[in-house]
Amino acid sequence: MTDEPVTLVVPCDGLDDAIEACEAVGFRLDATGPADEPTWAELSRHDLTITLDTRAPSSGPSVRAAMASPVEAPTSVPVAVVSHEAGGQWKAGRAGMRYRDLIPDRYGGTYIASHIHVPAGGPVPDYVHHHDVIHQLIVCHRGWVRVVYQDQGPPLTMHPGDCVLQPPGIRHRVLECSDDLYVIEVGCPADHRTSLDHDLDLPNGDAAPGGTYGGQGFVHHVAAEAPWTDEQGNDVQETGLGQASNSLVSVRRWRGEPLELDLDHDDDLRLVVVADGAATLTGPDGTAVELLDGSSATVPPGESHRLVADDRSTVVLDVVTRVPPPA
Repeated sequence: MTDEPVTLVVPCDGLDDAIEACEAVGFRLDATGPADEPTWAELSRHDLTITLDTRAPSSGPSVRAAMASPVEAPTSVPVAVVSHEAGGQWKAGRAGMRYRDLIPDRYGGTYIASHIHVPAGGPVPDYVHHHDVIHQLIVCHRGWVRVVYQDQGPPLTMHPGDCVLQPPGIRHRVLECSDDLYVIEVGCPADHRTSLDHDLDLPNGDAAPGGTYGGQGFVHHVAAEAPWTDEQGNDVQETGLGQASNSLVSVRRWRGEPLELDLDHDDDLRLVVVADGAATLTGPDGTAVELLDGSSATVPPGESHRLVADDRSTVVLDVVTRVPPPA
C-alpha cells in the first residue's frame, strides 16, 4: 500500500462537455493544460481527484500517481521559423481565447509563443489561477485588456506596447478586454500546468512592490510612459524585465528611420514580432522575407539575420529568453 495521492484518469472526447458534466454533479475544476489547446483537466470532489484526458487510451478509467512534477525545461532545439498573422491557423484555447502558435515545434518543448486573440470584447470567462512555469511574459499587441495580479493592488489595464513579466506562481485573472484584443505570450516550458486558486480573491489589498514569486519580480511596463533612447542609430525602449527575471527574459521595443537591426545572439531563443508597420528580414543565406504587422520570426543562436524597416512608424518587439543552468 502507498499513501501517495492518486488520480482516477477518465478518457474523454469532448473536454468542455466532460468538465460541465462533472461540475453538474459537484466536482470543481482545479487545473488544466496546455493553455493554448487543453487536452486534460483535473477536478476534485471531497477526497476524490479525477483527470479527464482526451489523450488517454479509450479502454477505460485507470489510476496514476497525482504527485506534482518539478517544472523543468527540455533541451532546446533551436529553429528559424517565420509566422504570419494573415492566413494563420487559430485554435480554441483556455477561457474562450483563440491561440495562434508562433513556434509550432516549440523549440523541442522548451518554449511556447502564442498570438492570442479575443474577438468580442467585454468580460472574459477567466478565474484566479497561476502557471507552473520557469518564466512567462505577456505583451499587448492591439486593443486593451484589464488584468488583476496578486499583491499588485487594483486591476491594471494594458494597452499596445505594454508588457508584464508574469513570475512563476503569481495568481492573476483576466477581467475584461476590448473587441479584437491581441496579445503575445511567451512561456517556458511549452507544456505547463494552469492551476486554479479557489481561496484567493483578487485584488487582495494594496500593492506590495518588491515581492518575488519563484525568485522573480513582477513588472508592468507601460509603453506610453517609458523613454526611447538611441542605440546604434535606432530608437530602443527598455522594459525592465531582464533584471526582474534574473536575466532569463529580455524584452525591448525598437523603432527607427531606417530601422537596422543585426539579430545575431548567443542566447537561447530570440523572437521578433512586428507590432506595427512592416519590416524585411534577411537570413544567413541572403533570402529576404517581408514581415507585416503581426508577423514574427525566431532567430536561432549563431545565425546571422538582419531586420530592416524604412518607415519610422514601424515598431518591432524583440524578445530574448534563456533557461537557467542545471542546479
